[in-house]
Amino acid sequence: MNLAFYQKPFLLTALLAAGGRCVDPCPECKPCPDANPSGECPAAIGPRSDPNDPDRHSQGPSLKGGRLERYDVFLGHLDPGGVIVTDESNGESRPRYQLMPARYQDGELIREPDEFIVEFKRADVDPCTRDQLGTSIGTLPLYTVTNRLGSNLCGDQALEITSLEEIARCDSSKDPQVQLDAFNRVQGLAVAVEGRWDPESWRYDTTVDGTRVLSLACITGVLAKCTHWGYIPWATRGTSNLSEHHRACVRAARAQYKDERRTFTCGRTVADFFDDVGIQNPRGSSSGGEMFEFYWGADGPPCIERPRYRACEIEFPPRPGSCASTTGWKIGIASTPNIPPWDNPNNPRLCPEEGLDCTPPIP
Repeated sequence: MNLAFYQKPFLLTALLAAGGRCVDPCPECKPCPDANPSGECPAAIGPRSDPNDPDRHSQGPSLKGGRLERYDVFLGHLDPGGVIVTDESNGESRPRYQLMPARYQDGELIREPDEFIVEFKRADVDPCTRDQLGTSIGTLPLYTVTNRLGSNLCGDQALEITSLEEIARCDSSKDPQVQLDAFNRVQGLAVAVEGRWDPESWRYDTTVDGTRVLSLACITGVLAKCTHWGYIPWATRGTSNLSEHHRACVRAARAQYKDERRTFTCGRTVADFFDDVGIQNPRGSSSGGEMFEFYWGADGPPCIERPRYRACEIEFPPRPGSCASTTGWKIGIASTPNIPPWDNPNNPRLCPEEGLDCTPPIP
């Protein structure tokens, strides 16, 4: 499934006229969702999506997105429908309550001094969590997260569109404007998933020091993107619980080739995601020039044939065909051999790590 150009509600006419693309995605179309710490917008990387090509995602190294990137965990858990429950709510989900952030340090869970207002309205659910046949996968609640000053921590975060097919998942109407309006209901909002991803070991745990915790992510962080793409941790697909698919998707989207915090991709790199339960189906290597990358499990890549960026082949030499007999995988990815536009196409040198090298050098 395909996810990577840029939009605003009033840009539908321009999107259709331009074949679904924004010529200059940073300044004209929207705030940059994967901005580096200085606030500068990275240049678009890799080929942009064809509007008739439904099978690629715009991934990136950002785990939580926006200002939520700086917070470790929040105290609370989810009910069976994915709605936040806190100790203060006496075990019941509420439309509006305070949520306390915390951090894990020196073997201890420490409460942060901040408190956030988390608001959930019944209308705030992701309308796009369907498979490619339009079948609903599950309900994904969306939240507005504000600080004490009333500032929305995800207010400037806008999810990228990759194709007209992508917005078609969000509404059964044949009207592209209605479909785009439905898609835009996710903008500026956050998703909650249970557990914590340790920033050092990258180990995932549902509890920290015996306490149930939540991770909040703006819609631009891969924790949220993977739920939006259909891998809802509390949902099921046939006999498969999708929690492992979500964890595999998070690692795959960040190109986390090793069991540590290093990532080997840039924001806005386009890749073709598919899975073993038919939520997203592969397009085939002949379409769009993609070549198979790897199969991914919940706790790491069981098999890698080649990295997402050509310059990373020094550390991860290509092994074509080596994954043909792999079993037990959850997520597969194919992509073009990406080269940033400022790198040398004949001798690429940029192997992204942690997103630090994803912006063009200053002349």
